[in-house]
Amino acid sequence: MKIHLQAPQGLNTIRNYTETTVTVNNQSYDRSLVVLPDQVVVGDYPQRLDDLTDGHLSVITALAPELVLIGTGRTLRILAPVRLRVLIDARLGFEVMDTGAACRTFNILVAEGRRVAALLLLDS
Repeated sequence: MKIHLQAPQGLNTIRNYTETTVTVNNQSYDRSLVVLPDQVVVGDYPQRLDDLTDGHLSVITALAPELVLIGTGRTLRILAPVRLRVLIDARLGFEVMDTGAACRTFNILVAEGRRVAALLLLDS
């Protein structure tokens, strides 16, 4: 789905997403990633939600967001609180939603000037 939103100059905007790609600004990614207003982190993030570990979430907390969005793939999947303990212990707000909703929410929060991190999984 194409998204058309005017974001503040110089900040990341998610322009398009499908089940297999996310386009941030003019760069397309075909694997899971973390998007922040000022950077894109393509690391060893899992393609499947079941493979998400405390280590992955710890890397995100080190980026110092005020809120974390977790896009669980093409469908919403609920995570047990124990799987989110790293975010809870870091006292970070978080929302879990399907990846499309996470992309749209990310753009809105960036436009509001929020320091949000979106972990976008591309396969559920």
